Amino acid sequence: MNFSTKLVTTSSSHFLTGGVKPGAPASFVPTEILYHRLQVTASPDVKFTYSYGSGSGRYVKSDGSPIADSELHAILSDLHDGSLGNLPLLYNPNIAPKITVHKSCYIVIELVSPQNMMFCPGDYAVKIDASKANYYCLLQHYDSDTVPIGNAGDLCPATPPCRFISFGAQNWVNFRDDLFSLQMLFDQGGGDTMTATIDPAIKNRGDG
Repeated sequence: MNFSTKLVTTSSSHFLTGGVKPGAPASFVPTEILYHRLQVTASPDVKFTYSYGSGSGRYVKSDGSPIADSELHAILSDLHDGSLGNLPLLYNPNIAPKITVHKSCYIVIELVSPQNMMFCPGDYAVKIDASKANYYCLLQHYDSDTVPIGNAGDLCPATPPCRFISFGAQNWVNFRDDLFSLQMLFDQGGGDTMTATIDPAIKNRGDG
């Protein structure tokens, strides 16, 4: 699937809010992690093709119980190193970079390739309409070893490079598509960089 890349700054009203701990609403009870290993291929005319690579999938605790914020880091480390084995498929793995949500969950996005890509320093890695703040929260940036960088809700730092993020998504009782954006930076060598904004959708199908 191809998307034109916007080389522009997104409106300040289009960002993930409610992201500072304990900013999640009391009704946010995540029961799964949606792990997206995002691969990006760029064409010469700056159109990108996206896919969710090997290792992507859905994580659910063996007893189906909620995933506490205090458990998240350890689980992400296990997902990253593959120690949890093969995961059930994402709900709709062939629509990258769109994301399908069915239950309240943590959405995780890891930038796998190319290696010169990272989330944009000094910006929010994920932005979403501020009116959706009750449904998307707790944005956290990590380094390449899944060590948290800064606090939840902070801007993406310049160092170390951030290629891994998580944020909470609350399920919605009626089907809806919420536009969001990813803010990415490409190192083109020789000190040249390119900032790219892509605007896919979270397809919130809230069935439980």
